[in-house]
Amino acid sequence: MTTKEDDQERQELVRRLEQEVVRLHAKTHSLETERQRVHFELADLHRAQGRASGPLPAGDVCPACWINRGEQVQMSSLREQSMRACPKCGREEPARASAS
Repeated sequence: MTTKEDDQERQELVRRLEQEVVRLHAKTHSLETERQRVHFELADLHRAQGRASGPLPAGDVCPACWINRGEQVQMSSLREQSMRACPKCGREEPARASAS
């Protein structure tokens, strides 16, 4: 090989190495973003576990909305008075007997 060919080959190797550095930096950023997303998701699950292990808030609160998202959404009676539903998540369940 001539000096010119050696120089061209070296420049091509340098270019490929630089491309690999850029690719690995992008991959690192993507993995860090995913790690952070999983960390937040895990924290949400721990909070939901805490809500699930404790009592529901007072009132006719949707248990699914409370446990999953910490939202106190009031259940509504359906046409047939024996059922109630959550207006936010759509959960349906038998109506509780009223204390008289």
